[in-house]
Amino acid sequence: MRALIIIVLLALTGCTSSPEMMGSQDSADVAAETVQRADSINLFLRHKQPISGNDLQHFLRVKSSLDNNDVADAVANCVALNKTHVMPSQWYVLCGDVYLRSSTESAQQAAASFYHLAIQRQPYNYHAHNRLAGVLRQQGRFGDALQHYDLALQAWPDFTPAYRNRAILFDLYIGDKVAALNDYHAYQTLLARRGDASHQVKGWIADLTRQIEDLSQVAKHAD
Repeated sequence: MRALIIIVLLALTGCTSSPEMMGSQDSADVAAETVQRADSINLFLRHKQPISGNDLQHFLRVKSSLDNNDVADAVANCVALNKTHVMPSQWYVLCGDVYLRSSTESAQQAAASFYHLAIQRQPYNYHAHNRLAGVLRQQGRFGDALQHYDLALQAWPDFTPAYRNRAILFDLYIGDKVAALNDYHAYQTLLARRGDASHQVKGWIADLTRQIEDLSQVAKHAD
């Protein structure tokens, strides 16, 4: 009976927590890569493969197409280059993002394939791990999604989107409210270091704290 009450309460309160957020470009964190804590080792930057020459031109063309909402041209370039070139890891992340913007039936699976290629080329590409985890979560593969969020944070412990997205996974899909709260606190701390005192995050933390307290009270009365 106690377990049933807790499950019902989780179902009722889960939708009141943080909204879905994937952050396709993680642009703020790309900028933040240059401002790291001394004890936070960014393995992706340490092993990053530069994009230069023709590869850079291809990359910029696809990015420009995507920025201008010409998804069809971006898809065509990703398909063409993939058949003839082996590209740096960042290229495959971009092509995965392209497919997530496309309207094809197999968009999610194609995006996941590109993110896997990015990780094969550079195992520490936390952008790829973060994006892939989002796709896996949408597919209901919560354990696999959690693994890739973990890998993203192992590659760079200051990568804020992975804390936020892992918190969402814990909160709304796995039902581990305490783990979600811990991740939101970590997310809030990293934002504060950048001077971003997000009131939205404070709201998520307050909401989760109330939920945990409510669950504790329900469990206490069930005893």
